[in-house]
Amino acid sequence: MKKLLLLSLFLFASAFADETKVKTLVIVSHPYPEHSIFIKGLEQAARSVKGVEVRNLESI
Repeated sequence: MKKLLLLSLFLFASAFADETKVKTLVIVSHPYPEHSIFIKGLEQAARSVKGVEVRNLESI
């Protein structure tokens, strides 16, 4: 459920980023990020959107 919510928020922010000049911070977290296909995909997708910055919670 959390993954679906995060993805929905990301898609919403990316859809309106150009029109409203919104800056979005996506914070991803996973105890074993090298094993999570979803987190890798979310990070790649988020990095490709203008106005979106991605941070990994474990590296902050």
